[in-house]
Amino acid sequence: MTMLVGNGYVPGHADLALDLLRSEEGVRRLFEARLAAHAEVVA
Repeated sequence: MTMLVGNGYVPGHADLALDLLRSEEGVRRLFEARLAAHAEVVA
């Protein structure tokens, strides 16, 4: 097995993440549910 470890940076990662939120309803619902749960804890 080869394990590659880095700092996690990939050029274009932010655009990819935003595109996923915009285009995939399931990903968006999951993100919104987690964001709402976090907002309840913070408030």
